[in-house]
Amino acid sequence: SRVDVFRERLEYHGIKEDCFIQRSLQDSSSVGESFVAGLVSKYPGGKYPFDAVWATCDEGAAALTSHFVKSGYRVPEDIAVVGFNNNETSQYMTPQLASVERKNTEAMESIIKMLMNRIENPDSPFAKETIHMEFIPRKSAGY
Repeated sequence: SRVDVFRERLEYHGIKEDCFIQRSLQDSSSVGESFVAGLVSKYPGGKYPFDAVWATCDEGAAALTSHFVKSGYRVPEDIAVVGFNNNETSQYMTPQLASVERKNTEAMESIIKMLMNRIENPDSPFAKETIHMEFIPRKSAGY
């Protein structure tokens, strides 16, 4: 599963402790709440043994940021927060949310270009293009 691959990659990079928190889907009505529920179920006392968290979506990162602030933590001074997808609202949060931009527009343009080339030139060689994601540094991660 993707979770197992992610854990294997963490271990490969020397992160052997169980720092992975799976969001809960049963007890929550929203994506953001599911991230907070997963965190609280792993650390019910509200004492967090980490100084940074990365959520797999900006909604989860926003909910975690709110939870940390309500719990007396300062973001990013005590716990840095990074999201994923770089939603438009990320720049309007307080603090502004650092995020990973997937480059969806560039991927779509590349796919269309390759598809049109294949339609116009059916015998053309196999095409491959790598589009790198980009970290968008903002205040929630200390930038």
